[in-house]
Amino acid sequence: MGVLLACGSRVTFICAFLFLQNSMLTSSEDVNENEAIYQSTGEEDDVAYQNIFQHQDGPENPLEPANDGGPTLSVPNIPTHKKKENTSYLGRVYTEYMTCVNTSMKEYCCDASNVKQYMTTTEPYDLSCIVPGLSPRGACLAGLYNRSGVTAGAPPGYFSPARLSCLLKCLDGAHCEEKDVLKQVNKSLPWSGLPECSLLGYCCGTSKIPFVSHIVSPLDVHGNETNSSSVLVCPGMADEVPCPDGHFCVNASYIETCPSGYFCRAGSTQPKRCPMESWCPRGSETDITNFTGVTLLIVFAFVVLTGVQIYEYRRRLEIKRRKQGSIYEDEMGVEGQRLLLESLPKARITTAHESSSELYELEVEMKDISLDVPQKSGAPLRVLSHVSATFCPGEITAVMGPSGAGKTSIVSVLMGQAGYGNVSGDIRFNGLVRPVHDFKTITGYVSQDDVMHTRLTVREALVYQAQLRLPQTWTCKETKARVDQTLEALAIRDIADSIIGDGERRGISGGQRKRVNIGMELVTRPRLLVLDEPTSGLDAFASLQIVQLLRKIASQDSLTVIAVIHQPRFEVFRSFDKLLLLTRGGLVAYNGSIADTESYFVNELGVPKPYNCNPADYIIDVVSGALPSTEGELHAPAYIAGAWQSHRDGRAFVEEAGPAKMHEMQLELKTKSPKRNIPSFVRQFFIFLCREMVLHVRSIRVILLDIFLIVLGAAFLGGSNANFSIHHAMSVYVLNSIVVGLTTMTASLRVFGQYHPIYRREAGAGINRVAYFLAANLSHFPILFCYSVVYMVVLYSLLTPRSHYIDVWIVIAAGMFATSGLGYLVSNLFSHRSAQMAVVVMALTSAMLSGQSPTLAEIHQLKVVGPTMTSMSYARWMCQPLFEKEVDSYPTVFWRTIVGSTNYYNFTMGSRYTFCVFILCIFGLATRLLSMILMLAATSKGRTKK
Repeated sequence: MGVLLACGSRVTFICAFLFLQNSMLTSSEDVNENEAIYQSTGEEDDVAYQNIFQHQDGPENPLEPANDGGPTLSVPNIPTHKKKENTSYLGRVYTEYMTCVNTSMKEYCCDASNVKQYMTTTEPYDLSCIVPGLSPRGACLAGLYNRSGVTAGAPPGYFSPARLSCLLKCLDGAHCEEKDVLKQVNKSLPWSGLPECSLLGYCCGTSKIPFVSHIVSPLDVHGNETNSSSVLVCPGMADEVPCPDGHFCVNASYIETCPSGYFCRAGSTQPKRCPMESWCPRGSETDITNFTGVTLLIVFAFVVLTGVQIYEYRRRLEIKRRKQGSIYEDEMGVEGQRLLLESLPKARITTAHESSSELYELEVEMKDISLDVPQKSGAPLRVLSHVSATFCPGEITAVMGPSGAGKTSIVSVLMGQAGYGNVSGDIRFNGLVRPVHDFKTITGYVSQDDVMHTRLTVREALVYQAQLRLPQTWTCKETKARVDQTLEALAIRDIADSIIGDGERRGISGGQRKRVNIGMELVTRPRLLVLDEPTSGLDAFASLQIVQLLRKIASQDSLTVIAVIHQPRFEVFRSFDKLLLLTRGGLVAYNGSIADTESYFVNELGVPKPYNCNPADYIIDVVSGALPSTEGELHAPAYIAGAWQSHRDGRAFVEEAGPAKMHEMQLELKTKSPKRNIPSFVRQFFIFLCREMVLHVRSIRVILLDIFLIVLGAAFLGGSNANFSIHHAMSVYVLNSIVVGLTTMTASLRVFGQYHPIYRREAGAGINRVAYFLAANLSHFPILFCYSVVYMVVLYSLLTPRSHYIDVWIVIAAGMFATSGLGYLVSNLFSHRSAQMAVVVMALTSAMLSGQSPTLAEIHQLKVVGPTMTSMSYARWMCQPLFEKEVDSYPTVFWRTIVGSTNYYNFTMGSRYTFCVFILCIFGLATRLLSMILMLAATSKGRTKK
């Protein structure tokens, strides 16, 4: 059921992703229109280049006439850069244009000022082409240039824009074809809708009008003689165009069809080999039917499943070996149950470590304890009122009372977890007042719920607790012997190698799980054991079994046991040694031997016991005011508590331990530290790491489900955006950040979210919380690595971006590292159910702040708030490096589109990739640090201030 719910929640995420993808791709068309406007008007280009080209002083309008009546040109001052020293994309484009001076056409190439004019405006001009009142003519027309005074068409590999009479070398990835050849046409017939061609009798190709070039002799210049002729010239390229799809252009004047087994995108200078498992016929613009990702996924799945099977096979062999060496006999029928209750370990483990410092007895005395809980309005609520009780070693004491009597509050005070209220009075250990937190390493607490890792075996659950909480001087052999003793004492040795199980995976029974819960504390050799309703949810026999086992263990190990019990049966009630009975208001109604309970209420309070009534039910009815006395009166809680106080003050009270014994116990406590020397930070870290890795292996089905959903998201994203253009790049990368965020954060919620009760239990026992947090993080890294590799393989093989796969994978891995930390943080801020909705909101909010729509420039208009919001968006730091690497992989012939896009999104080209990846790593570390602080604060919040 849990797997189905998890799958359902993830399918919801996928549906939301598909809807968002459609809307984002639609909005990207608007971006394309805007970019087209930028390219046509050049308004945004001027802004984009201000940081590259620094203008000298001059008139605001370059065409404005100077004082002498002639036109004046303000030329930008662009420093000359070496190719290896380029620090900007525009500087690289400028340098490539200037390589024209190294060719055979260098004397006709545009100089630096013309190149800068061409790059900074959509209407470049040459001074020789500016004639007041006249339009540019001759060599100033598009595709023509001035060749030593003669107008000629731009040759192959070059182009000449309008209003310039010089040549520009076509950039890398461009195809500047040969100029059209003159063709003679019939003047009497219309020619392709061009009457000019019919008038001239010639046409350039099928669509261009030839230019009439007048060649004037030098004699005409001196006025001596006129000798001129007219020549028809076909214009060359007026602008550079990218090499078409399915072809590659080694240089701007050479084009060839892409061969079979290769594919060529627009602007290709060399064919690119098709990946494995794909088909590329001649003239392919992309790889067709790419099965590379599927093949690699099959190999990956085979390796993972093989490893899991080998692990399970070795574990089954170990279980079989243990069962063959065991002499334990299974329980059989009623006689077997009777023998089970009589079974006890025949010997105790007594090591030199225990006999010297670990096995001292601990008597706990509560002296006039009161607990007041503050209320939002009015006076504080008193939960416990002047409670005094003694809990002796070797005895098991029951804490009983009606609802609202303060039974759970007694446990909270004893465990030092009553920080929600104000505690007054003293808690004495062997007659000495000491903070309860000094004894947390030798105190065991069993909560009402069975808090444990349900994917571990029974033996593993006890082994890890023993390794973490037994003294670090214990050897592995001693620890194993202690675990075996506990398994046998609790009669769970026959299920020692069974998975505990939960609602998703069938495991041991409820009674067995309760014994495992108790065994996790007994295996640590505590001196004080506190149990909150250990019989809750169990049948009568299982409850009796638990209590009798606890009584025998307490007697043998001189263990002080305190158990909160709710409505026990007669046999269970009689199994306790002492009773602490509370009435409403937190008042003590009785504290003494179980054997004297009935006689006290009958003789002292005068409340007769009904015939055949369970003594436990009888005393609860009395303190609840449900049974009248012999005079027919119902005693109030205050009266019952006062009667007990008078009875206790009036009798000769004798300490359970004599003065000599108490003095000996006090001396032992003074000379020996109550804090156990548990394993060091490093050892705990590796113990936690080993346990977390085992839990991940046992959760392989859930991990494979996560991988399947990651593959599904990558397949939808890559398949629907295959061979995307630069215009759609930002939309694709925003959707990519959403998929990465949703899948990774949702999977990361399980690392800490579902284990909070276990973490609080172990933190209360004194384990190193930082060691646990770091181990859980480190154990999750291999899974995150697998997620990133699988996602990358599927996405890259379908999306086929131009950027290198290593560059893409680094960003995806860094993004998953960042979003996993955000998942940890969310799991510590919200409940497990609310966390899934919080993850969706965070992923979508981050995508909206990525800089696509609204753009970074628009968001940053909010001054301080805007930059802060975008800086906290993981999607912004994922999209920018991917976009930068993608456009950087395009040939320079696309430079106008690239600059227009980067300017629109307010991105900086050239040096932001490493910085963005670094920010993602810092983001992941920061969220992990905040998550750790929240976990530490959560376990410190409820501690008693006293």
